Parts: sequence; C-alpha cells; structure tokens
Amino acid sequence: MSAIHLYQIYYNEQTRAQLDPGFIPLDNTDNLCPEWYEFWVIKNFLEQNDLADSAFYGFLSPKFGTKTGLAAEQLKALMAPHQADTDVFLVATAWSQLAYFQNPFEQGEFWHPGIFDLSQQVVDALGLDIRLDELVTCSHNFAFCNYIVARKPYWQAWKKLADAFFDLVETRRDALGEVLRGETSYVSRLAPMRAFVQERLPAIVLQQQRYRTCAIEDVAHFVIARNVFQPSGVYERATLQMCNLLKYRYYLNGNSEHLRSYRHIRQNVSLIR
Repeated sequence: MSAIHLYQIYYNEQTRAQLDPGFIPLDNTDNLCPEWYEFWVIKNFLEQNDLADSAFYGFLSPKFGTKTGLAAEQLKALMAPHQADTDVFLVATAWSQLAYFQNPFEQGEFWHPGIFDLSQQVVDALGLDIRLDELVTCSHNFAFCNYIVARKPYWQAWKKLADAFFDLVETRRDALGEVLRGETSYVSRLAPMRAFVQERLPAIVLQQQRYRTCAIEDVAHFVIARNVFQPSGVYERATLQMCNLLKYRYYLNGNSEHLRSYRHIRQNVSLIR
C-alpha cells in the first residue's frame, strides 16, 4: 500500500487549534503571500520538497472537517480500498453546486460575476487550447478548495500550471493583471480574485491529462446549498445526483446525449438568483 501524506495547513494559533490530529500540521504562520490563500502554501511545499514516486500527497485547509464532514481516519479509510488503481482522489465539498453547474467556472460566475470571462482570458494568455464553455466537470474530475489527494504526476502538472499562473498575476501590467490582482465579493466581504481563479485550476489540470480518479463523496448525506437552490428537498437531491451522474458518463465516453440530458434535467432545479 502506498504511503499517504495528508497535510493540514494552519495560519495562526487559532487555526492550529482546529487541526485534526490525524493530519500532518503544515505551518504557514509566516503567511508571506496571504492573498494567495492555500495556493501559495502548496506551491511552496512542492518547490522545497521532493515527492516520492508512489506516495499520495494532500494539502487541506483548517476547515476540511467542517466542509466535508470527514475526520482524517475516515478519509484514510475511504481511500484505502482504491489506492492501487487511483492516481487522484477528489474529496467532495459543495457537492450540490459541483453537480448542478457545468463546471466550476460557471459556478464561479454565480458568486463572482466576471470570473468566467476572466478565467478564459487567463487560459488564453497561458497558451492553453481549452474553451471553458465546453468544459464539463463532475465529482470525478474536480474538487473545490483544492481538496485533492494525488500522486506525484498530478502535483507536477499542477505545479507547472500554478507557476505559469503565479507569474502571470504577479508580473502582468495590463488590464488582465490588474483585475487578477484586484478583489471580488465573497460572502459579506471582499477577497482576492486570484484566489478564486486558482481554486479552479485543478479542472484544467484534469482536463489536460486523464488520470485514474476516485471521488470521495457521501452522496446519501450531502447537504444542498440552501443559499443557492430553492427548494432544497428530496426531489432536488435526486435531480442533482442525476446531473452529476450524467456529467460523469459524458466524461467517460464523450456521448453528447448525456450532456444534453444533463442540461435538460438541471432545469428542474431552481437557483435562488
């Protein structure tokens, strides 16, 4: 069985107190680049450490348990039966939104207007041949919050894209760079726009290269986001499960009928705004 290195990031004593003892504490109290959130911590770790070829690595936020309902030992137990045939584990959070929206960039547009076109400009500026309006994600090829546990090849690919995005944001002195270094609304406050673009980069990594993925998801107990969907009952739950399944089938075989069915079925779930 492959080694699993599950790190949990802390930024101060308050977040350190939230850590699950089953994870490895990852100190970011220096917090040299707070505007980058966990992106900087992961990128810095990968620059300073050599990854073992067969091991799994994950870099989780202090709120992992709250957002997923999983403790460290539960996560390890869910991963254990699938290690031999998996390269990337994707731990589901915000499951209902992951299921409903075609991809995280469309979901991002719901919360941060303008981020979809901005992200397409980033993709184009990085020379990637990807159209975000054609990108389809599900619980088997994306996870929010960088809740990903993966082997070395995935993290190498993520690091390559992360370096390019970091350089673009930090050095670009045009309108694109200014917007990326700006802020967007987040809950009841402003937050760095770059943080929400970087959170969605795994969708691009997993689009560029097919990995053996495994979704860690407790579909039977997932919570429907009441601030997004109305109503949020049994019917909506079943509809969202079908949305995710149809997108997964499209991901597996590219059959456009699955995509058409998904787009038709999701009309039965109403957004609040």
